[in-house]
Amino acid sequence: MAVVDSKAMVPATAEDTAFAKHVLARMPMCGHWSESVVAVEALPLPPINSRGSRDSEGWTAVYEITVQPDMINGLGGIHGAASAWLVDMFTGTSVRRLATPTFQSAGPSVTIDMTYYSAAIAGQVLRVETTVDRVGGQLSMVRCLILDKETGRRIAFGMHTIMRNKAGEKAKAKL
Repeated sequence: MAVVDSKAMVPATAEDTAFAKHVLARMPMCGHWSESVVAVEALPLPPINSRGSRDSEGWTAVYEITVQPDMINGLGGIHGAASAWLVDMFTGTSVRRLATPTFQSAGPSVTIDMTYYSAAIAGQVLRVETTVDRVGGQLSMVRCLILDKETGRRIAFGMHTIMRNKAGEKAKAKL
């Protein structure tokens, strides 16, 4: 994962945190996890281009979340499914932050590929770094690195491919 020049990052606003909490809280199965979410910093939003979208490749946003007791597996560490959920939600939040009135890069997941490095325990604060690799006409690809905030130790990494919805459309599940 490329290192972002921290001098280029700007502190997140209360509105950024409220937006992240809103996106995560929409999920009935674990929306309560959003209570400990904080948006920390991000690169400045790219301007809207002539196509009505943003040239957002490389755009990075950083969040924090505290590991909750119901994220823990039987061995006492964060469950892989909880880590995958964090990747899904934080990468989705990041691409939603890049939306414009005419371009929505968020939608249903196509793939989430996970790599697990080490455990995190309940009460531990995680740093979640998301970086946009590509936003195209149909798909967005976003990387997510989950770290221990205090030590910088890697917890998990995910690569998320997201199908784009057209602005104003909602995804519909097909059964």
